[in-house]
Amino acid sequence: MVEIAGIRMKNPVMNAAGTFELENYQDLVDLGKLGAHIPKSVTWEARDGNPQPRIYEVTAGLINRIGLQNIGAVRFIEERLPVIAKIAEKFDIPVIINIAGEKLTDQEIRNAVYTGPWLSDAKLKFSKSNCAAYLLANDGGQLVSGSPIRQDYLETALFWINDSKIEDYMAKHQHDKKADELWQYFQDVIAWVRKTFPNYRREMNSVQWGELYNEFKDKKQNTGKLEAEIKELMQDEDVTKKSGIYPYVLTGQERHLSIRAFTDRMKREAYERQDGICPFCKKQKKDKKQWDISEMEADHITPWHEGGKTIAENCQMLCKEHNRTKSGK
Repeated sequence: MVEIAGIRMKNPVMNAAGTFELENYQDLVDLGKLGAHIPKSVTWEARDGNPQPRIYEVTAGLINRIGLQNIGAVRFIEERLPVIAKIAEKFDIPVIINIAGEKLTDQEIRNAVYTGPWLSDAKLKFSKSNCAAYLLANDGGQLVSGSPIRQDYLETALFWINDSKIEDYMAKHQHDKKADELWQYFQDVIAWVRKTFPNYRREMNSVQWGELYNEFKDKKQNTGKLEAEIKELMQDEDVTKKSGIYPYVLTGQERHLSIRAFTDRMKREAYERQDGICPFCKKQKKDKKQWDISEMEADHITPWHEGGKTIAENCQMLCKEHNRTKSGK
């Protein structure tokens, strides 16, 4: 008999994790001769593993990079562990579960700092598989990205409700008995989104809805007009960040859209066409009108919001000062 880390075994011989499933070998080898069985490693979240190819042939043999593909801890406990335990009990061998560690998220660290009754209640609503927040935010299309059990839903709700000051909110409510205020707020946000933008698109799962709700919840919106504008912008190839369309149609701020930039070829073509002269400097009769291309920036002649496209014919080069002060930017 041997003892390793408090586990008593017949001998120190164990199978290599990931290559030996008990049900596949129980009729081929005497499992009772093992000291212990180690199933394939699991992680808290399910993993798809690395993309193919995963096996590479080299001079000395093979290299594999599976990437810890597994069904996740919850499904492992529910589906695999009962099967493994039954066979292991038959052959009187202990089972050692190998759980691969993961770096704690920022919210998981906050949870360790601000533990208390409020957090316990909040986690019931925001941090369990198929928790109430997850079911609500996914009923009709996903509105919150991430995983409840890695605290993404709780972090998102906290970020929204207190203007991104998560620690301040958790410290203030740490000893509250219930997280009802946060839960009600989250419900209100989701309801407002569904009402304001009834036509779901997958880009909606990466929008900071709480920020928009806080600013626009009391302003009446024309949902038909918003949908028509969204539909048009979704088809605009110059809009490279489609999720930014939602804050844009409410705020009118182009920075949300990441408008497609002019290529280096377009910039050079415009620069040569202008002979390196900034048209605004020329118009204002500045002492310096001609610039090196490195001192200039590309600009839409007809602004994007007026229908101007990101094409060579609509490109002009301005000195940095004028480009950054030009109206319509």
